[in-house]
Amino acid sequence: RQDIMDNLSSRSIIPPVASLISLMEDAQENIRESMSVETPQATRTVPTVSLMSYSQPSLTEDELLGRLDGLLTELEIQRRLLDNINEYNEKMSPYLLNYPTIWPVSGQISSGYGWRRNPFGGSGREHHNGIDIPARQGTAIRAAGGGTVTFSGWQNGYGNTVVIDHGNGITTKYAHNTRNNVREGRRVERGDIIGYVGSTGRSTGSHLHYEVIRNGSAVNPVSFLLEYHS
Repeated sequence: RQDIMDNLSSRSIIPPVASLISLMEDAQENIRESMSVETPQATRTVPTVSLMSYSQPSLTEDELLGRLDGLLTELEIQRRLLDNINEYNEKMSPYLLNYPTIWPVSGQISSGYGWRRNPFGGSGREHHNGIDIPARQGTAIRAAGGGTVTFSGWQNGYGNTVVIDHGNGITTKYAHNTRNNVREGRRVERGDIIGYVGSTGRSTGSHLHYEVIRNGSAVNPVSFLLEYHS
């Protein structure tokens, strides 16, 4: 999704619609001028032409002008659509840059989102509000998206924890860190190092506990994760 939006933001991939429109308008004017000085239009035809690599049969000048009018109309529509896409892209860029899409650490999920057995033993069950990703202690934890750090400190059960507000009702939580690398109020970008993997708080070993909270409720982070940070 990010690649698509990045490409749409580049005018280099968009055909030179304005230039095509100008050329076609010039062609129309030349044909009209020739019609005013040559033989009656009903008996005249123009040679076979090739537009967009498609050969056309011989056409009268009126027919050719009609087709040029249609192409100009289509090109104008395409130009307006492309302008709308670029305008929409400019409005969406901040939101897309903040959206938490990258894995905060690389690795395999050892405990997924949802109900699970108590990892500390016993017969009870508990709801796991995030995912656990085992990693060596001291591994860098990266912000899954851009945003503002709203908490950096100790939380009961979570140990050293960082919370980032990404806007639009979405926050992410990174817990059990050996230490945090950011302070409250700091602006971070996707991929910034915000802490280091540890086993603080209620933890059974070195790993990152990662949560995504949308409008106050924990949701499955896997549905947000698209790529590893390079």
